[in-house]
Amino acid sequence: YFVDAVIVKELINDPTERERLLGKNFDGKGLYEYEQEDYWYQYSKESMEQLLKLRLDSIGIEKIKVVNPNYVWDDSVANAEKLSNEIITASIDHDKVLVTLNLYGKHWVGIALDKSKAEISYMDSEQNKIPTLLKKQLAERLSTFLMLHGVSVNLREIELELQKYNNCGPEVIENFIFYLTDGNRLSQEEAIVLHSLLLENS
Repeated sequence: YFVDAVIVKELINDPTERERLLGKNFDGKGLYEYEQEDYWYQYSKESMEQLLKLRLDSIGIEKIKVVNPNYVWDDSVANAEKLSNEIITASIDHDKVLVTLNLYGKHWVGIALDKSKAEISYMDSEQNKIPTLLKKQLAERLSTFLMLHGVSVNLREIELELQKYNNCGPEVIENFIFYLTDGNRLSQEEAIVLHSLLLENS
């Protein structure tokens, strides 16, 4: 299901559609929380994976593996090992892997692996640095894996627009679109509308 950006802009300016899509009368299967008169949303683990796949489909991006770990990042070596292994396993049959990761039960971030470039990209809409242990483990373990193919890993932290609201979930999804399309993503306000429409029509 594809929604043109022009339609999104029109809907966000229509009071009735805006209210329906942004929470008050939106029966979005319990995937959103609406707070105050603003764009304040918390995406659950299940909705992150579902909406990311729908968003990729909406612009015709295929052959990308989405990894959504069933745990919260807590600066433990065990989690670092599990995450690295999940990314490695996913990359065996896929050149690009996208990971939605929840930090400390409070904040969503994105990690992307481009195997052909031997590059890991870290995306945080709060503009925080990647946690030290996460950076160390990803670089070491994925370098070891990719060195079997004769390359070493480069880890970069992408400079992103700072999130305006409590909207890290939507921002992870749109920042992946930014990453995959060289900057072609919706605004923070438009993103919520499009995600709502994609979910309604899934």
